[in-house]
Amino acid sequence: MPEKRERTTESARAVGDEIRKHTADLVVAYNAADLDRTLAYFAPDAIYMPADRPAMLGVELLRKHLSHVFASGVELVALTCDEFASAGEVVMQRGHYLRRVPRGDHHTVEQRGTYEATWRLQPDEEYRVTSLIFGHRRLESDGLRRP
Repeated sequence: MPEKRERTTESARAVGDEIRKHTADLVVAYNAADLDRTLAYFAPDAIYMPADRPAMLGVELLRKHLSHVFASGVELVALTCDEFASAGEVVMQRGHYLRRVPRGDHHTVEQRGTYEATWRLQPDEEYRVTSLIFGHRRLESDGLRRP
């Protein structure tokens, strides 16, 4: 069994840095449409709730959903953390997101909104997302054309 992490102010900063890096890496994996690498950031029983769909429980439902999303060419441009808090083995993030969704005729629509994520230290001593909830969004046509 892995050794338990020591909890200090220094380690809290390190956890914050680790979660920020995981978040950035998650966005990279998502934009590369790398399903396995994206799902590796989620706990097996994670809750995922898109802004326009019901909540999903577990990575198998998330796998099905993201397979469809990736096939459609959606890009998650940014998850920007506005607030961050940790309590023991749980880390909470709140922020805003931007994603681009292809629509017909080579147009792209931007979706903007808020998100809340909870990361929990897993038995293998890695932090994984246990819930990711996307909030209200605004749809704006940004006039972008896809090549």
